[in-house]
Amino acid sequence: MAGLTLPSGDDTQLWLRFQLNYTEQTESGTKRYAEHFRLHLFSAWEIADAVQKMGGHQALEFARFAVTIARLTPTIEQPMPSPEEEQRLTQAINGLMLMFTRQWDTLEDRVIDFTYQWMRRKAMTREMAAFFASKQLGFITTDAWRKKVDRWAKSNGYPALGQTKRRPRKS
Repeated sequence: MAGLTLPSGDDTQLWLRFQLNYTEQTESGTKRYAEHFRLHLFSAWEIADAVQKMGGHQALEFARFAVTIARLTPTIEQPMPSPEEEQRLTQAINGLMLMFTRQWDTLEDRVIDFTYQWMRRKAMTREMAAFFASKQLGFITTDAWRKKVDRWAKSNGYPALGQTKRRPRKS
């Protein structure tokens, strides 16, 4: 194998977009917020995989620790997350837990589930999924990965992705 490259030759396709929705109770009523951010595919994998392995409670404890460490500067007076931040942290951890449909024992199942979830949301292409799977598990073609994900989804009772093989464009 000479090395893996994305079809476009750059890594702009390796960014996943997230949206964190949360509500806040104020004296004037309930305010709804949405924070948008993006995360590199491999960072998203590492975070989601760690969260799944830790479980929700431990992941929340880790997030609290990270917030506390980030605040240990002379200009920040509040070392612990505020109640609003605590709510956002909890929602973020819950969102990360949803990147997997359930606990998996093998790396292959976790990679399939992770790519399945992102392809199902139309946030990851088949090519991107195969590229990612190749980096985690060893080289696999786009078509072979698509078939593996389809078989996995069917055997685990999940809906098919409905992504069909694209026909070449006419010139």
